[in-house]
Amino acid sequence: NEAPAAPVLNTIILDEFAPTPLITYSTSEECVDGERVFMVDVEVQGAGGVEVTRNVAIDVVFALDSSGSMYINDPSGIRKQASINVVNNVLNPSVDRGAVVSWDDFVDFSSDDLIGKDFDPLKSQINSVDDFGGTDMDVGLAESVGLLDGAARTSAKIIIFLTDGEGYY
Repeated sequence: NEAPAAPVLNTIILDEFAPTPLITYSTSEECVDGERVFMVDVEVQGAGGVEVTRNVAIDVVFALDSSGSMYINDPSGIRKQASINVVNNVLNPSVDRGAVVSWDDFVDFSSDDLIGKDFDPLKSQINSVDDFGGTDMDVGLAESVGLLDGAARTSAKIIIFLTDGEGYY
């Protein structure tokens, strides 16, 4: 067993004209049960008082891994909490839309269409993602792309794909 490497601290400044916002992350490596495990801690500091104006609507699909390994790797549902944080803090219900794809070795469920105006159904779908099944990332990604391909309006089309990466490929 090798000793874990010392954490490496990196800082990325997103806007060279403003000292914040910034993203700081540290990485470390350790040996767990004979396997190398890499840990990444990310800290995001907001700009505080900086207004961001955008003139394009957002269509976003939250593609959330619902495989059995998430029971161990995300027992507190951080992927769901992070998705709801995006809904609450980034999306504008008057112009933006969202959808959910819950996938494991097949698509458990998918939003029928992109949801706008009232995001409560979207948040309810996010919270209903389980953690049972195998992992086939292709089915989650294909379903997500299909939902966005059906969005005929001009918008920024985004897939937020959250998984532990464990599975067959």
